[in-house]
Amino acid sequence: MTLTDGMDVARVRQVGAQLRATEQRLDEVCRTGRAGLATLDEAWQGPDLASFGDRWSAAERVVHAAADRVRAYADELERQADAQDSASDSPGGRGPGGPAGPGGRDGGAGGADDAGAGGSTKEKDNPNFDPDAEDAVDTEIEGPLFRDGAAPTDVEQGSLNDCWFIASLQAVAATHPEVLEQGVVDNGDGTYDVTLYVDGEPVVYRVDAVVPADDGDPVFADNASASDRELWPLLYEKAMAQHMGGDWRNLDYDTAERALEAITGQDVDTENTSSGIFDWNAPPDSDEIREVLDTGGQVLLSSHDDVGGRPLYEDDTIATNHLYWVSGVTESGDLELTNPWSPGDDPIVLTYEEFQDNFGHISTSRP
Repeated sequence: MTLTDGMDVARVRQVGAQLRATEQRLDEVCRTGRAGLATLDEAWQGPDLASFGDRWSAAERVVHAAADRVRAYADELERQADAQDSASDSPGGRGPGGPAGPGGRDGGAGGADDAGAGGSTKEKDNPNFDPDAEDAVDTEIEGPLFRDGAAPTDVEQGSLNDCWFIASLQAVAATHPEVLEQGVVDNGDGTYDVTLYVDGEPVVYRVDAVVPADDGDPVFADNASASDRELWPLLYEKAMAQHMGGDWRNLDYDTAERALEAITGQDVDTENTSSGIFDWNAPPDSDEIREVLDTGGQVLLSSHDDVGGRPLYEDDTIATNHLYWVSGVTESGDLELTNPWSPGDDPIVLTYEEFQDNFGHISTSRP
């Protein structure tokens, strides 16, 4: 039974709207807290204020993560309701332990959408989205586990809404590839053991290379050329689906924090991109981001849910509700961003101020 079977669409949309309202309230909690800290700075002197500010910063990160998760659930309900309205009765390919619908939105995974209040959302097309993904058939994919080790260009996001996971895979492949190369083992019998992490402790998932495919090509994690295909990306994606509950749909919408912790076993810091109050909870600056990358760490950025009058969204440089990873920092402090849809393209280069204007959160992880 798929999630849309027997659905009361109106009630599902109502719950989705309630979740979005909850997300807004959580964001307001953070804004109110920052305003309160500004007041405290005028009314309270002494070392205890700094300690209080540090503790609030930690709490704010938790609230931000909760808001992101609530938004992901609201997006999922919207997608399911849209699928029911379109009268699609195809369950899609079979995933690891359950049906695997291809999803429809992840910064525009299913196509452009200029709807919304006053045209406030404008979603860039994912060029890898397969319109026939719902008709995908489980197929055993052939190819080497690795060719020349793990590299970011080995994988592109497909027809799942899992930019959060694919961008993280690419970032780890760029900065700490041995994590991925040592994290998957060929058992020699058509199965592979993939190591992910829960609270820093390794958990091994046994998977095979049977995934939904259209005319022999995987509709989810893949790269642009079958002749260059390596199996490690689709095996990691399948293992992550098991990690998330056993259904491909469980990969729709989540956070970089969830992905990086699962892939590397390392802690992840997520900050709001605003300047913070008196340097409390301020995002890392360009030099700090460069240091993270130079030490084999990863940096991922989460874009806003709506265009909000931002020119880089209007001209499709940046997609809404999407994850990017930072591939480098220039000598002048500009950030070089890579889109998980097309890691082989030239990076998007933004000044630090443009980064702050166009992204809501930054997640960093160090080995």
